[in-house]
Amino acid sequence: MTKQNIHEGEKKQKGFPAGNETPVVIENLTKAYGEHVVFRDLSLTFPAGRTTCLMAPSGAGKTTLLRILMGLETPDRGTVTGLETKRISAVFQEPRLCENLSAFANIRMVRKKKLWEKDKGSWEEISRGMQELGLGGCERQPVREMSGGMRQRVALLRALYARWEVLFLDEPFQGLDQESRERTMAYTRKLCEGKTVILVTHSMEEAEQMGQIVRLPL
Repeated sequence: MTKQNIHEGEKKQKGFPAGNETPVVIENLTKAYGEHVVFRDLSLTFPAGRTTCLMAPSGAGKTTLLRILMGLETPDRGTVTGLETKRISAVFQEPRLCENLSAFANIRMVRKKKLWEKDKGSWEEISRGMQELGLGGCERQPVREMSGGMRQRVALLRALYARWEVLFLDEPFQGLDQESRERTMAYTRKLCEGKTVILVTHSMEEAEQMGQIVRLPL
């Protein structure tokens, strides 16, 4: 397959250390499950400091590719470079929250080892984020009591709140109504400006608003 390089013409982002300007590069990546080949000899470059939106039909390997980039799957052959020393954060298709903890505790845990340690700064920062996403007043609510859309927004806030250099988002806005989706996308764009983000979506509308579109070869 022809290598797609979307790094051309990129301008360096001001204010970020040199390490954050390293692109994520995959070369000749192949992954199969038995006789089912997910992709073969796939090569892509994800530029630093920019949101790249991966699009392809269901079953084309978008989630598998993210899992390989995050180190959760091993490719059959090929290489991934540019992530070796990077701190990563992620939103999966399912929220993966701690059901018995509050929304605040779920978000705060990515920075604090002691969940119950008093920290006014964390409370104010997380509360502002929850307010932005229409979750104001829900800080102490156990996530098991939340709707699917609320849980999705908590999971996204947790990923954004982590100290990361590369962010992976797998259908982060699914299950949200139109108003919540627009609000959440705007907030995500604001917090990800100038940072490296790889986002998987089925929605052309989301992709056009969030970043540069790349279609996985079929």
